[in-house]
Amino acid sequence: MKHNTLFQRLEKAVKEFGYSNIEQALNITSTLLNTYKENKVFPFLETHIFLTKNNLSYKWFFYGEGNMLLSNKDEKTNALLNINAKIMQHHKIDSKDDVLTETIKSDTMEPTIRQGSTVLIDLKNGGIEEDGIYAIHIDGEIKIRRISKRLDGRLDVITDNKKYTNEIIDIDTLNIIGRVVSIFVNIKTYKL
Repeated sequence: MKHNTLFQRLEKAVKEFGYSNIEQALNITSTLLNTYKENKVFPFLETHIFLTKNNLSYKWFFYGEGNMLLSNKDEKTNALLNINAKIMQHHKIDSKDDVLTETIKSDTMEPTIRQGSTVLIDLKNGGIEEDGIYAIHIDGEIKIRRISKRLDGRLDVITDNKKYTNEIIDIDTLNIIGRVVSIFVNIKTYKL
């Protein structure tokens, strides 16, 4: 997914809900929005709040799939949050506005996170204070990766699946969405 595609979908949603511009919808200044665009960084936290407040579909926004408006049949988010209130409390997450769920579409994090599993992402934790598993925006997509700080200030971006290569990235070029705080495993059944 291209960086510009996200802004195009955001502009469509903003117009649909009667806001005069993106800045008003996200409650940010024009200067901040221009800084995001110049640095090819997307305002994920502000957009997440906008999507949640207006009951918009994450699948439509991030992947162009389904309808713009949230349908309980289309999204797992509300059900997962209702079931896992104790998990949110354990991680000191106060509101569903502070989390995002993402279904894992690849095997890059296996065996730690199985393809098809869903992760709960703490959006308040948008920096890397300690090593862990994070949701990041890289190459125009949301990816789940293990992040480890290096002594030289750069970051190791690690796939747990050994058939993929790891990357070393400067911290200021990485757009961190949040920290993965819980994994909901997709259990595969096999015929005996």
